[in-house]
Amino acid sequence: MASILIVEDDVRLSRMLTDVVKAGGHTILAAAATVVRAIEELNAGRPDVAVLDLRLTGDELSYPVARELKRLGVPFVFITGFEQQEIDPDFAPSIVLRKPVRASDLLLVLQSLTHQPDGVQATTSAARY
Repeated sequence: MASILIVEDDVRLSRMLTDVVKAGGHTILAAAATVVRAIEELNAGRPDVAVLDLRLTGDELSYPVARELKRLGVPFVFITGFEQQEIDPDFAPSIVLRKPVRASDLLLVLQSLTHQPDGVQATTSAARY
């Protein structure tokens, strides 16, 4: 079971991601809607993996959080509507899931980032979020 940080500004999507992560057998370290809040959460505790919405409220991007995660050696996945080539090259190669994200895709990525055995199965359906 891995501890996950979710950085997503859309409350509804954040709740859905939380539900998917929990259904996959993981715990939520925290859910943050802003870069400042996410950094505060990282200062309070270290996740095993993070799920980052690339574009947050307004023009805020989650790159500062990704930089801190990279510094800490914490793997992360971007969730975005951006095209892969629009991702800052400093974060290549990063795992990027395009919105809408299927629950099964997110769980497979979390499984690979947390090195769970292939036999581990999630209890969620392949819903799109």
